[in-house]
Amino acid sequence: MAPRPRLGRGHLALLDGLLHGREHREDHPPHPRHPLPVRHPCRAGRHALLHPEARTLHGVAATAVTVAGLYAVVDEFHQLFVPGRTAAASDCLIDVSGAAAGQGLLAVLGRVLRT
Repeated sequence: MAPRPRLGRGHLALLDGLLHGREHREDHPPHPRHPLPVRHPCRAGRHALLHPEARTLHGVAATAVTVAGLYAVVDEFHQLFVPGRTAAASDCLIDVSGAAAGQGLLAVLGRVLRT
């Protein structure tokens, strides 16, 4: 298996600037680190991307549920353009609930296997 590419400080600064909607400047103070646990799933995903030392199972689970939610929204948006189909917020809720339930089952399974 090939080694994973490492991100340097310059890469992280560029990614940080892109995610915060501003370019990285030396005279601009750095963005403060988010305390863990992060209360918002999108921030948890961004925090896990920008700060590898903060990657925890909770952050990865929050990122997975967030990605599932974003995918559900995009999927419902595309259904607006399909004849005979409609978009419904309840479908998004069902998709996100399924992703959260799956993460919960994985957490329970992980605890059972550890003991």
